[in-house]
Amino acid sequence: MKKISLNANNILIISCFFCILSQLPDLWGNPIVSLIYNIGWISLLVLFLRKENYKIKIPKIIYIIPIIFDLALLLLQVIVGKNYINSNMFKPLNLCCFISMIGYYFGKYCDHSIVVKIVKCFIFSSFIIGISIFNNTFRGADWKNASGYLYTAKNSAAMIFLIAIIMVLIYLKDLKKVIVIPLIIFLSTLIIMLKSRATIVCLLFVILYIIIFYVKKPMLKIILITIFISLIVFVFLNNNAYDFFINKIILNNRGSDDLTVITSGRDEHFDKFIEMFPKYFLFGTSGTYLESFPLASLLSYGFFIGLLLIIYTFVPMICVLREMKYDFIDKMHQKGYDNKYDGVIIHPYSSGVSSYEDSLARAKGFSNNIATYKNKMHTVTGDDRKKVAVSEFGILSVTPASNYQTSIGHAIYIANHM
Repeated sequence: MKKISLNANNILIISCFFCILSQLPDLWGNPIVSLIYNIGWISLLVLFLRKENYKIKIPKIIYIIPIIFDLALLLLQVIVGKNYINSNMFKPLNLCCFISMIGYYFGKYCDHSIVVKIVKCFIFSSFIIGISIFNNTFRGADWKNASGYLYTAKNSAAMIFLIAIIMVLIYLKDLKKVIVIPLIIFLSTLIIMLKSRATIVCLLFVILYIIIFYVKKPMLKIILITIFISLIVFVFLNNNAYDFFINKIILNNRGSDDLTVITSGRDEHFDKFIEMFPKYFLFGTSGTYLESFPLASLLSYGFFIGLLLIIYTFVPMICVLREMKYDFIDKMHQKGYDNKYDGVIIHPYSSGVSSYEDSLARAKGFSNNIATYKNKMHTVTGDDRKKVAVSEFGILSVTPASNYQTSIGHAIYIANHM
């Protein structure tokens, strides 16, 4: 894998750091902070394009939709006479395209060590924001009984904290264990104190996802799921717990009788969309604020351009799914790296083995894959010297340190069989 330069690494870390710190109330709209990370992002894109000889080698869907969207708005501005360019979605869409390009190139040239540095930077800057918000907003305040939101940018801050928690969980082995649990508790507590309902729900789903897909021991998984469900049931059955989590946090002390109050006026926004959309179905209003991205897109730009905007939100998932359908051989061929490897390694029986006999049965089935991969490599690359090796131990599994010698041994074994 090609690596980005040390300068690019530092620019990326600095840009991320200041971009996140810009969420501090004292730095909102600060031109110096904004200038630092904007220069950083632009410099990164230039560096990446320079490395690609100024050729845009990314999935076309990343930039084609924004180009069509921009041209359509320019055309509508001329035909309809409304100011579509200054509408509420124009800048965010192009910014998403810009950051997506940087992210794609970063993923192409980075390695694990760079990712870990970025993760630590994100977590550290999130912690700084958390400390600041706690001291300046919640410390000494009766946040539980407040009927309003003490911190106005609650959703932005809460989502930063949630992403930091997810990063901690994903890169757990790369972080110091002594800080992990206190950090997760601190950030989770802040999300609750901010009373960001959507983020609280997402946090619950993250916890459930971790239990289901990351906990390997079946008995421990059952115990944790039981505890999780029991706590949810307890909140709804216990009066004190219900009053705290539902009335004070989720409903923010506003009662549960009025739908408009419960939804913070979002039901009225839905009614507004139903009333206005038939009239602006084709060309939109040129910009209407609604607390719903799909509804705001359709009402602001009409059905066709609004639908294009909605589709663009699925581009990251589309790119991932497109990559998933290609295996190692296809990906290496697409990038022109056929001469960069000698062969492939396959596991003899994969996961989910319940006994030694089961592993033997699975191994017999997987033996067919040897011929399949061998034939595919020879067909795709035209190189009949490439081999297939079988190993049940990954050569990169060097954590804990006791696995290092085993890894080296398997690497030698694999190389010998190629």
